[in-house]
Amino acid sequence: MNSNWKTLSLGEVCDLIGGGTPSKSNKSYYGGHIPWATVRDMSSDVITTTEHSITSKAVEESSTNLLPAGSVVIATRVGLGKVCMLEHDTAINQDLKGVIPKKNAPLDVRYLFWWLKSVADKIVGAGRGATVQGVKLDFVKTLQIPLPPLPEQRRIVALLDEAFAAIDQAIENTKKNIENAKELFDSYLNEVFTKKGEGWVERRLGDIANTQYGFTTKTASSQTGPKILRITDIQAGEVQWKSVPHCIIPADKLDRYSLKSGDIVFARTGATTGKSYLIKNPPPSVFASYLIRLQMKPATVLPEFVELYLQSASYWTQIQSGTTGSAQGGFNASKLSELIVTYPIDREDQLRWVDNLSAVREHCSTLQGIQLDKHALLVELKRSILQSGMQHDRQFVDY
Repeated sequence: MNSNWKTLSLGEVCDLIGGGTPSKSNKSYYGGHIPWATVRDMSSDVITTTEHSITSKAVEESSTNLLPAGSVVIATRVGLGKVCMLEHDTAINQDLKGVIPKKNAPLDVRYLFWWLKSVADKIVGAGRGATVQGVKLDFVKTLQIPLPPLPEQRRIVALLDEAFAAIDQAIENTKKNIENAKELFDSYLNEVFTKKGEGWVERRLGDIANTQYGFTTKTASSQTGPKILRITDIQAGEVQWKSVPHCIIPADKLDRYSLKSGDIVFARTGATTGKSYLIKNPPPSVFASYLIRLQMKPATVLPEFVELYLQSASYWTQIQSGTTGSAQGGFNASKLSELIVTYPIDREDQLRWVDNLSAVREHCSTLQGIQLDKHALLVELKRSILQSGMQHDRQFVDY
């Protein structure tokens, strides 16, 4: 162990400053020039802008506190584990704490920032609360921070800054590559449905498919009865059937609402309005009332082809122009039936396009998977370097 390193509690070397929320009913408190940060603003290492701003009067007459630029902020209630620095003088709400080195404390503020990042998992693990996870101030104060001499702290910070700048750039590149892979498929898909070809026709969806609203019921706590597919069970175009709950449904209605291979379910309300999912080999299951089922009429168009069309720009243009209702929008069966679907009349042509587009989608999905794996490795590398750099029983390795 390096004898030059000390270990002290965070409360010995830092003051923890809490925040608060000025009364929302007092309009004179909001819209001022002072940034006011909440967990929602902690999306990157540095808070440069905030969703809300407040006035000097709000700071004077409420429990919020104004922290100086360059301060470190942590989340202690909601968003546990988040750590940021402030680019500007910023006020904070009650879910955040400013961690300010005490006067003459042998602590570099950026070293403090990186160390808090390195113990984020410990803070998350200490979270308590049935609904909202939080940690007590006493716990944060007792966290043990290793303190090398200030020159060593600054050397570690310089190495971390350099290493993370390169890793963060690589992470951004993987994000772009993931998006590019998705755009590659979208571009090809849209080209197919824009250029069309000989033998292609346009039909109302109601002419080629029957529509049906789902069943209204509560989920069952037991593992008996069919599963009930809900909007929330469809994530990123997939359904994890094991996690879909069961429900109780009268025997005389089971057949009417049972899902079958080739069904397409359509989200008719909420933020997911317009999204669809092709049912393939489902377990015994029915579908919930916020979904509309599409069943292709005999000798019209393959459901696999329709599922691809329902991802195209042509389709989404129609959805966006027809969405009504609340701020989240909505779409009923009548409007759905009026949507125009473009497809080749010959079913062999439909099948060829399904095979072709599916192959392109699979290729793009593979590319995305490779980039997602790279992204995960880079994030883990960053975590590993950070934890290594903050250990006081070994010299930091220059990666």
